[in-house]
Amino acid sequence: MKANVKKGDVVMVITGRKENRDKTAVVVAVDLDKQRVTIEGEGARKVKKHVKAKRAQDKGGITEQDGSVHISNVMPICGACNKPTRVGHKEILDADGKSKKVRICNKCGAVLVSPSVSKAKNADKDKARVKRKISRKSDKSESDAE
Repeated sequence: MKANVKKGDVVMVITGRKENRDKTAVVVAVDLDKQRVTIEGEGARKVKKHVKAKRAQDKGGITEQDGSVHISNVMPICGACNKPTRVGHKEILDADGKSKKVRICNKCGAVLVSPSVSKAKNADKDKARVKRKISRKSDKSESDAE
């Protein structure tokens, strides 16, 4: 079975527990065999798990982990219209002229950005932040030298 939700997507929990309903979260993992997604964030369901210490140094006890939700209980949020949407599929041509399957928003028709593309954009932003920090440090060291 194919899923319309991918790891890294921002989703809205549409049904389920009252305290989690209508809240957004990020998909951490997708299990297609069980048809469940693990989410973390405001709408995530927390599960308490009893953990036994494996070694003497390890600490046992009750830990809280991100729970899973059935895949039908979440809807991806479109980045363009910022609303939960059903997902459509379309084949488009790349710059190389090859056809590529993409997910589209059924409300506005925009392409839903895949997690790998958004990670690449975030990596570029992180590089820019590091450059700014380095330039600030060099400015401070120059002012201290005076």
